Amino acid sequence: MKFITVIALLLMSVKGLCGIDENEVYCYIRKAGIRNPEIVLRQAIYESGHFTSRVCNTKNNIFGFRSTLIYKSFTRWQDCVDYYKKWQDRHYTDSTEEYYHFLQRINYSGYKEFSYSKQLKKVKIQASCKCYEDEQQNNPPGTNNLGYPRDASDTIGHKAAQNTLPEQLQQH
Repeated sequence: MKFITVIALLLMSVKGLCGIDENEVYCYIRKAGIRNPEIVLRQAIYESGHFTSRVCNTKNNIFGFRSTLIYKSFTRWQDCVDYYKKWQDRHYTDSTEEYYHFLQRINYSGYKEFSYSKQLKKVKIQASCKCYEDEQQNNPPGTNNLGYPRDASDTIGHKAAQNTLPEQLQQH
């Protein structure tokens, strides 16, 4: 029984109970254009208890956003990230201010005496923090995401490739 518990805890360290993967969150944060993505990922991990909290699981709220005392509810966790982007654009107006200092100054945690920034810095990120876009940028022009020369088959699309699969299987 202990062995199963240990395995479950290891799996949850990268992918929380609600099926959210740290790297997927990081890439979506970047895609949304959120500034300081590594710090914001730390916030998501901290606020959601590594994506295992009740609020994360029932409300897709990975940042602990509230309306007064009630946690906000989102259809998908991506909607919560989009909400964070709007929140950040509205509140983080001085990009020269260090982001940890900003979060502490505005009292993001809701507790004045609490050292929120210090707690965020302690959060361990398990993700590789590599995104598909990063891989594409490292490839020379005219190549696909694997670095091979781009040809007509790259533009056929996934669905077209799926449609030819049964014919190939019938030949064997």
